[in-house]
Amino acid sequence: ALWRPTHADPQAVTHAFADTSEHSHTQRIVHAVIGDANLSVTPQQVQLHCPGSTQLMVANTGGGTLNWSATPSDPAIVLNPSNGSLSAGQQQSVSVTVAQFNNAKTQATVTFTDTGGGEAPVQVTITCK
Repeated sequence: ALWRPTHADPQAVTHAFADTSEHSHTQRIVHAVIGDANLSVTPQQVQLHCPGSTQLMVANTGGGTLNWSATPSDPAIVLNPSNGSLSAGQQQSVSVTVAQFNNAKTQATVTFTDTGGGEAPVQVTITCK
């Protein structure tokens, strides 16, 4: 059998190959998973008037599936959603609502984690003006 690529996309999770032999009337498809998930969060620095709210974008810029969770360092920060699952190339908006921080504190962080353990955590710094 002669195997020839029928689909090759560097951004895709899979590549497909088909049996194109002249003597064969069947096509066999083989899927091979490529690449690992990659956690990306933007922006990583936010300034806002508190109380206030903003949006962050969580994305899987790699292959595979990214399962993520986010944890604020201060209870004044509310995230919606605070976790999710993204396929390769997908992104999701996360709403961040910040009440007034306690003890005259003006800065806190939100740590985004790949719950599969494949990526280093990403920290977003939130500063109240």
